[in-house]
Amino acid sequence: MCSSDLLDAAGQLDIRGLIRQLGAEGRTVVLSSHDMNEVEDLCSRVAVIGGGRLLAQGSPAQLRGEPRLWLRAEPAAEAAAIAAALAGVQRAEVAEGMLGVDLADPGPAGAAAVNKELVGAGVEVSEVRTARRPLREVLLELTGGRTGGADSLRQRAGRRHARQPRRRQWLSGKNQ
Repeated sequence: MCSSDLLDAAGQLDIRGLIRQLGAEGRTVVLSSHDMNEVEDLCSRVAVIGGGRLLAQGSPAQLRGEPRLWLRAEPAAEAAAIAAALAGVQRAEVAEGMLGVDLADPGPAGAAAVNKELVGAGVEVSEVRTARRPLREVLLELTGGRTGGADSLRQRAGRRHARQPRRRQWLSGKNQ
């Protein structure tokens, strides 16, 4: 099936309902879509294909990785330095005005511990939440930002020479 994005709202709901019904009946539905919200909403397994190769596969949650702790903390640079030194913190960085923290244990206890330490150090914390990376971000990272479609057309239009045959990549143990 193709993405439902070219349908009106009622048609989209009908198609999504049909896809869910087929899945509930144990049938496999292959959905080809660049709409990552639709993919996350409808698919239990996702395959990312780029350049004719399978780049990654798994559930949307597996592909999105562990949730990241996000804090609105001031001063942000000081908060990042404090968080980076805490046990259980794998990485702390400021991105778009928020402190992003990767925890070894991304559960509520880890978030509470980071928040407690920051507040105890005099940092003002006004927001604490967790979020996984959007599937769109994962797709762009895996494909190097080139997802086919218009990218493929631009690449072809820029070529002036005959297409060169691709080298084969052997998968047997001898040729790896």
